[in-house]
Amino acid sequence: MEKKTYLNDEAAALFSELVRNNKIPIKYSDLRKTIFVPTIQTKSKVDYHGWGVNKTEAERGIVLAKRFLEAVKNSISTDFARAKSVRSYKILSEFCR
Repeated sequence: MEKKTYLNDEAAALFSELVRNNKIPIKYSDLRKTIFVPTIQTKSKVDYHGWGVNKTEAERGIVLAKRFLEAVKNSISTDFARAKSVRSYKILSEFCR
C-alpha cells in the first residue's frame, strides 16, 4: 500500500478507507471509534496543548494499544500464513505478546 498519513486526523480516515477496501476485516471497524479517534484526540492535546497524562490514562492507553495490536495480528496472520512467511509471523507474534 502506497498511501500514508501526515496528520493525526488522517489516520482515522485512512483506517476507514482500509476497512471499506477490505484491507482490514469489517469486524475491526469499531476500532476507529473505540481506539483511533480517542487516542488521536489525546495525542493532539498532549502534543499541541501541553496536557499531561495521568497514570489511569496511561494504563488505558496501554490496554487500547494491546487491543489494537491483537487486531493487527489477527488481520494479517492469514496473509503471513498464505505467504508462508514464518519468520515474519514469529516476529509479529512475539511483538504482540
